[in-house]
Amino acid sequence: MSDTRYYFDNLNGEEFESYLHQLFERLGYEVELTPVTGDYGADLLVHKDGETTVIQAKRYNDKVGTHAIQEVIGAIHYYKADSGMVVTNNYFTGNAIQLAESAGVTLWNMDMLISMSINSLANNTYYEIQY
Repeated sequence: MSDTRYYFDNLNGEEFESYLHQLFERLGYEVELTPVTGDYGADLLVHKDGETTVIQAKRYNDKVGTHAIQEVIGAIHYYKADSGMVVTNNYFTGNAIQLAESAGVTLWNMDMLISMSINSLANNTYYEIQY
């Protein structure tokens, strides 16, 4: 697992977003990237089964705090999405977890990211990661 973590830690923010774009496509979502600037708190919009989820990607060296959750809450309203999610290569502070739970925001920490990455590849024969 440490090798996988090392992989994510060596991506820059844009590469991390690109990886998530490909991951969610492998998971069966239609994916849209938001503008690099002025994204209103969402890096990706994913669509599946008639529902839209806004995703904030946080490639951080430290734990992710409440600010990321607040950004997603705003993005849900701006994009009129059904739900929101924050995905990180790290973990979340206790306050971030509490805020996300109270607001219904899904959190994917490093462990969940690795698990979903493995699951997505198990259902596909071969994918080359592109940036």
